[in-house]
Amino acid sequence: MKKSEFDNILKEFRNQLSKFLVLKDLINRQDLPILPVDEVSADSTLDEKYRCAFIIYYIEGKLEDFVITIEDAPLYELCLQEDQEKVAARWNKTILEYCQKKQSIKYKRWANKIEEWFDDENIDIEEVVSLVDGFSDSNKFIGEWPDTKISLVLDLRNDKDNGVYKTYAEAYRWAEEHITVNGGEAVSAERLAGLYYKSKSVN
Repeated sequence: MKKSEFDNILKEFRNQLSKFLVLKDLINRQDLPILPVDEVSADSTLDEKYRCAFIIYYIEGKLEDFVITIEDAPLYELCLQEDQEKVAARWNKTILEYCQKKQSIKYKRWANKIEEWFDDENIDIEEVVSLVDGFSDSNKFIGEWPDTKISLVLDLRNDKDNGVYKTYAEAYRWAEEHITVNGGEAVSAERLAGLYYKSKSVN
């Protein structure tokens, strides 16, 4: 997942969570909280495509079972491949890294809540893979590619042109190690390069 995509999901996540907590008189209207989730799953109960459900069992020590729904194709595909608790741990690891990069006290408070969640679940944070790989690699996609292979090639080349990768070959190698297509199929760096030149010759 790209950092820009994560940022969009997090923004919607915080907006929905904030509205709920304001109704419960747990926060003021100016606050945009970040809390750990207990499950992240593909939501098959709605008609919209690629809808994901973030479920929080407890808020401020009370059983609330609050559900946040957000549309995102790559995250939806990941939810189909991994169990909901594992995806939740990866989401929580990602928002923890996000909070740790901030300086204000409120972010430290939210980071503590997320760390407490990992302790309660007996999960080693260091063993969990962030949804945004490395987090500092702000525009590198990871996971199941939701579109065609040629669109993946073009996206990788665009990332290289924007400085994410030093060479096209490096971009293809990244895809080979971190991206799958067609429901888990691995991609080949050599074939991605060949696909690009094949498409150019056809056009």
